Amino acid sequence: MMLATMGCMAAALILWRRAPVSSLLVVLASIVTILAFVVYPFAFAAAVRSIGSDSESVSRINSTFGFVWSLFRAAYLIVLAVAVYLGRRKV
Repeated sequence: MMLATMGCMAAALILWRRAPVSSLLVVLASIVTILAFVVYPFAFAAAVRSIGSDSESVSRINSTFGFVWSLFRAAYLIVLAVAVYLGRRKV
């Protein structure tokens, strides 16, 4: 997934002159996604280490992180969809 995100960012930079606003949205979504891929494991480990005293709290942390990750992925896909359709002329 990280490689695909970097490929999207490279394509957006190559096609910058053709569609600057769409390319900007793709680059921003890609940067935020790459940062999330890097930060997520450390945040999860820190939450488990500081809050997870028993199996129930670790389960709650896991569910919360899963829900937040799903929301993040939905936002990322929405930004990419907006970038695709932004600036298209009506035919």
